[in-house]
Amino acid sequence: MKSTESIAEKMNRKGVSDPSKLEDISGTRILTKDANETLQTIERFKAAYRSSINPKTEDNYYANPKDTGYRAYHATIIINNEPHEVQIRTENMNHWAENQHEIYKNEPFVRGLRDDPEVREYYKKAAEAFQSRDEGRYKSLPTRIPQSMRDLGIHL
Repeated sequence: MKSTESIAEKMNRKGVSDPSKLEDISGTRILTKDANETLQTIERFKAAYRSSINPKTEDNYYANPKDTGYRAYHATIIINNEPHEVQIRTENMNHWAENQHEIYKNEPFVRGLRDDPEVREYYKKAAEAFQSRDEGRYKSLPTRIPQSMRDLGIHL
């Protein structure tokens, strides 16, 4: 469940006045060990919940990564007339996403990092490195951490 603070922030950011209009207040995240397990889990999930998936909310960022490098599968399923978000991603991508989340959310202490080209490139290269590991290859994480991130003590 999202916290009350997180719900309020998201409602404000999206210009929504009714929390029932948000489709990700409740949900679950399924973490997998590697790329192969992720693909299998996505297929099993889709087969099991096909009739419950809201097609407007299905985003396969695993097949079509975001420009940030983020890879995961997201969908909202409707159970008992209530929406529940499901995310499927590897443990590596979860680590990346949790670390990058504060920048994405644009919290006050990191304001400006979100649009910093050096920071965006760092996270994109890190996502590529994590994906290579998830595929059984080994690509090292970027070694040059942007100064703006170092100043705030942020690193992977």
